[in-house]
Order: sequence, then C-alpha cells, then structure tokens
Amino acid sequence: MAAPTTHGDPPQAEAGGPPDPWADQRVEMPAHEFDAVAYHVGRMALGGMHPPPPSLGAFLTADLTCAEFAARLGDVLADLAEVLARTTDVRLRAWEATRVVAGSPPRSRRWRGPATRRWLEEGLAADGAEGIIVTFEATAPADVDQFLVLNVFRFGSIPGVLTDISLVAGPQLWPGPAVDDAAEQVLRLAESWVDPLRILTGGITYDRVEGIDSPFEQWYGLNHATRAGIARDRLRGYHWANLLGPGHLARLGGRDALLAAAAVHGFDARLLSRGPGEGPGPAEVLVRARGPITAFDDARLAAMKGFLAPALPTVRYSGYYGWPLRIVKDPGTAFRTVPPDGPGPRLLPQTPAEGSSSPHE
Repeated sequence: MAAPTTHGDPPQAEAGGPPDPWADQRVEMPAHEFDAVAYHVGRMALGGMHPPPPSLGAFLTADLTCAEFAARLGDVLADLAEVLARTTDVRLRAWEATRVVAGSPPRSRRWRGPATRRWLEEGLAADGAEGIIVTFEATAPADVDQFLVLNVFRFGSIPGVLTDISLVAGPQLWPGPAVDDAAEQVLRLAESWVDPLRILTGGITYDRVEGIDSPFEQWYGLNHATRAGIARDRLRGYHWANLLGPGHLARLGGRDALLAAAAVHGFDARLLSRGPGEGPGPAEVLVRARGPITAFDDARLAAMKGFLAPALPTVRYSGYYGWPLRIVKDPGTAFRTVPPDGPGPRLLPQTPAEGSSSPHE
C-alpha cells in the first residue's frame, strides 16, 4: 500500500507550480536541519510500508577505461560465479545484461551465454561507452530478494575520471549469519581485483544499498562525475572494510603511521598481499573492523568515521530523503522532525557560509 500523499511528497512544492494549499501550515527551516529520513519513514508507515532489511554491498573505484574492463569481463563474471557457489545454496546465474553508451538509451537483453558476454564487451569497447549492468538471479523459483547486481560505470567524456564498480546483493541472498561469511568472501574478491582491475579504493558494507552509490554518497548527494574525479585521494565512505591507495594514505599521515594507529583505534590494518618482489599496488592497505560485518555496530561506525576523516570528501550535508542509512550525522544536521501526518516543511536554501564545500578541499 502506498503512503498517503495528501500533503505532498517530497515535502516542498516546486517554485512556479500551482499554489500550495498547505503553505500556512508548513514549518520553515534550513534544508540541512530537516530530518527527512524520519519524515519519510513515518509517511511510509502510514501506508503500511516499512524500511527494507540491509544487504551486502561493495563499492569500488578502478583506474581503467570501459574498454580495458571489457578485456577482463570474462574473468570478473567467473569470479562472481565462484563466490556465489561458495556462499549460498541458491543456484544463481547471469540473468539479464544491460549496456550503456552515451547518446543512446540503455539496452538490455536476457543472458544467452557467451554471445551476451561478447555483446557487453562490444558495448564497453564502443566510442562513448559508459558502462554495463549484469544481474544474477536464481535458476529456480526463489525469494525475489535473492539476487546480485554488478554495476560498472564511467563518464568517458570527462578527462581523468575513474570507473565505479559496485556489487549489490538482495537482502535474502545471504540471510542472517550467512552474510558474515559472504562479506569475508566478497572482501577477498575485492582484494584479488586490486591488480587486474587497478582498484584504487573501495569499501564493503552492510546497509540499505542500491545502484552505484555508496550509502555515504547517497547521504551527501555525491554523484559519479564528482566522486570519480577525486577518488585518488578521497574515500567512498567509512565502511566495515576499506581499501586505501597512496593518495588516501598520504592524507592519513602515511602508510606506516596508519598501520600503527589502526590498532590503537581498535581496527585491523595490513598491507595488501603482493607477488614476490612487486612494489605497491593501486590500493595498498586494508583497514577493517575486527569481527564479522554484522557486529560492526554504531560505535564502531563512528570510530571508523573519525579514523578515516582526513581522507573523506569535505562536502556538507544538504538533505537526504529516503530510508535510513548507516551514517553518523554531522553536528547540527538532520535533527528537526515534522509529524508525518502533516505537511512537510518549507525548506530554506543554505547560505554561502552553510553551503557545500568543494570535495577537492
């Protein structure tokens, strides 16, 4: 059942639109002070809808082009199939493929084996290629939330921009304690991709994940074009497990200092394994919370944010309207509530002093 929309949803009428019948009942407040999550949850509850359960997600950034990813697609799909076979009794296989080329609408087709993989590879190698989506689903009737989605995206028209790679699982693919082992397996997979996919950074999380954006990026409205241009020295959030490259390490005092400081803060940090005689890879260090991903509580989340803060993008919160995320709110943000059965507030734009900082600062 959908939530009622009597008072308008989202809670602010657009400028230039029809007169707002609730104008005299709306509370006025700065946009960054409004707890839009509480309002959204309350509105959905009025219609009988409740927050979805969390699921496992991996959000990585790679220093390679779409054409270069095409040459590695077969290995990536084989790696994913192997992880699925080790971590779930549900039989999944590649089910649907989508490719995205600039100037054309996305094109999708059912998976038909090697021919579909070649079709994706051709799309990735084409001029204007921007990415692909591959969905793994059960071969037999199963829970609708038992799936895994691979997203690969890059704005090729922006010089120097990097490639975003995400893995998003359905909430019931790895239910209950099964997600703990799955998270370890996905982390090992991400580590194994550091060299062949030139992974610069990334994180593994258990949250309400979707698409190509990490929860941190959803919260702060960091789009691909912005974050993929700064990922060499800015992280994609503060997660249960985090991959750090040279630029991130430099912002955190250097590799040796970070390795020593992690234990003091209660985290494990180690150099990523390399072949004999090989120098540092694109990502050099793993920082992770101790224990399984389901034990990564709010206190550990806040500690991880504080530990990695110098390498996080320096953007200010301006508003997020959706289901709750594993986020530590910045002071003075998202704290003013509005009854969900009444009209939403009139949101004031931020002043220049309150406005978003450049993520490059």
